[in-house]
Amino acid sequence: MPNYKEGLNRNQQLLFPPSLDEYVDENNPVRAIDSYVDSIDLSAVGVFTCNGGSEGQPAYHPALLLKIYLYGYLNSIRSSRKLERELKRNIEMMWLCMGLSPGYK
Repeated sequence: MPNYKEGLNRNQQLLFPPSLDEYVDENNPVRAIDSYVDSIDLSAVGVFTCNGGSEGQPAYHPALLLKIYLYGYLNSIRSSRKLERELKRNIEMMWLCMGLSPGYK
């Protein structure tokens, strides 16, 4: 019988599950996107001036949306529906958006 490598049992509970940060390499471009957008003072630029309302569901921060658009631009993803799909399946996007997943609308 051949000797093959075996993967992890998907049903096995881990005592210390790995964090999302462990999956994203230190030299990954999403870290550059994150630090670049965080270094921009968006209120001083005057692009995002809305403070948000007190009614309804809270809005997503404009910096988060800018990070998503920059990631899409760098990876040739122009469709908002494809960006939404990446948010749910791509570990880099999960790390970049801190687990938030805005819809395409």
